[in-house]
Amino acid sequence: MIKKHGRILLGLLGFAVAIAFLLFVAYYLQVTFGMVGMILTELGILVIALLGWLVSRRSFKEVFPLKRPDAEAMKGGAQVYFGVYSVTLGVSYLLLYFFPGMSEVSGALGEFFSQGDAWLAVLGVAILPGICEEALNRGFILSTFKSVRRTWVVVLCMGVLFGLFHMDVYRFLPTALLGAGLTYIAIKTGNLLLPILFHTINNLISLLPVLFGMDSGGAGGALVISPFALAGSLMFFFSLGALLLYFGVRSLNGKSWEINPKAQRRKAVIKVVCNIFIFIGLVGMFFSAPVQPVFETNFTITLTEPFHDGGQIFTVKTPDSYTILLKIEGENALGIVTITDSSGAVVYQVQGEGLTLSEARQFAAGDYAVSIDLVPQNGATDVPAAVSLKVTSRLGAILEGT
Repeated sequence: MIKKHGRILLGLLGFAVAIAFLLFVAYYLQVTFGMVGMILTELGILVIALLGWLVSRRSFKEVFPLKRPDAEAMKGGAQVYFGVYSVTLGVSYLLLYFFPGMSEVSGALGEFFSQGDAWLAVLGVAILPGICEEALNRGFILSTFKSVRRTWVVVLCMGVLFGLFHMDVYRFLPTALLGAGLTYIAIKTGNLLLPILFHTINNLISLLPVLFGMDSGGAGGALVISPFALAGSLMFFFSLGALLLYFGVRSLNGKSWEINPKAQRRKAVIKVVCNIFIFIGLVGMFFSAPVQPVFETNFTITLTEPFHDGGQIFTVKTPDSYTILLKIEGENALGIVTITDSSGAVVYQVQGEGLTLSEARQFAAGDYAVSIDLVPQNGATDVPAAVSLKVTSRLGAILEGT
């Protein structure tokens, strides 16, 4: 038995080496060099994968099977990946509901990812992890599990390892599910290129809000999700995920709907049931947030001296993610907008000239105070300025076309 599964021990040894590298080397690299350190970390992971391949004494193609995927493999792989991605979104919402502090972790990651140039972030957070982490996990480590005949056992083990690989208790379950899905794609297609592609897409999707300045973490504090929004989100994401996974698994296994009338009927039933739950989930998400803004103010003023308005209060009844729509017009007019909670803690602050912003922030139920300051710049006098500030639900922002 030990001889039969000896290669698995080699794979686990490679995994242990990678964890040690992340703990004792990668941490120093990232703290010292920022995003460049992230790039060096990924290259280090690739080196570990290549060393594992050399020690295993197997052919390069056997450990790193790279080939052009056919259309069926692409379709099935995409269905499985986006199905898993949908499920992980539902799981993430569920975790955020019970552990609101997760949003602060996401905010910290967003701040780290936003360091340096955008192309460095894309390279270090999306492209290189897709290549290097897949070379280690779905390449070297997965190749050591070939003696295990049951696919579900391999998928489960690789999912757990991928979750542990990210060393984050909050992200363990979502990353484990992603790892399991990518492993299934790799096994069924016999192609490492597809997991690399979908891993890169997955990380790029997570990076886009940071690149476009739509980060919703950080200053807004912990995310608080209302029960209605949670129920609608879970129903939508889990139903959509189940539907995509069902079709993706069948596609990757080469099963046709036309050859089996019973399969056709089962397909129809699954589509109807899942679509019903998807529709109900969307309706629940739609009506879980108020359409009317929770706060709105508009005014124009001619500045002869610094202006301060700190007496405006608004109340949030439904804890959720809200969109702050802000526009400050006027040359030589510096605007400073601050929102504090009932304890006086700052939950949002921004300053600048000629601002036009649309930002998501998390608000718990409670009272909030708005402070608006306008300061003439460059010694200018009689400075015309206009301010428009609105705090509204995500749905309200969408309906306004922002």
